[in-house]
Amino acid sequence: MSCGLYDDSMMKYFDKELNDIETAQFKQHLKGCVSCSEEFEQLSGILGSIEKDIFIEPPLEFEAQVMGKIADLELAERKKPSVIKILILGMGTILTFLMASALIYSILGISIFKLMSYALSDSPTFANIFESANTAFEGGITSIVEYAKTVLEVGIVLAKAHYYIVILVAVLLFALQWMIVSLIKQNIYRQKQVVQNAR
Repeated sequence: MSCGLYDDSMMKYFDKELNDIETAQFKQHLKGCVSCSEEFEQLSGILGSIEKDIFIEPPLEFEAQVMGKIADLELAERKKPSVIKILILGMGTILTFLMASALIYSILGISIFKLMSYALSDSPTFANIFESANTAFEGGITSIVEYAKTVLEVGIVLAKAHYYIVILVAVLLFALQWMIVSLIKQNIYRQKQVVQNAR
């Protein structure tokens, strides 16, 4: 066989890709071919020195440290507030403010917006803004109260006439609540398992 056929075999030999027969044929060729034998010795020396230089023993706790860092990154990613959470918190804050305003309005007969317009009477621009907000708030409260009364009256009439539907809706709401609580508990359990497995 010509040496050109063994150029490819030489690299396959170093990569341990030759089977037993091919390995025996290659070694037999090296015994009879001086140029291939010299090239083999050179490559063998080069690859041997590279393997010695490249192999670095990692520290004993390397894997644990890497897994710990991954767990920390995953935990930090889960703790990042998402856009939905920010929107929910923002809406909750606005709703709480409006409910507090409604409570103060029902007790004192004056809205927070009216108080703010009095407090900022030195600045006509802000006073006008809060006065407009007060007018909208008082109109909105009146509308909401009337709407709530109407919905409550309709609900009472429907509940009296169709009590079985009310019972069915209550059971469905209870089942839905149970499913949501179960899903939340499963999610919390999975997150704990991920953190424990990472350590």
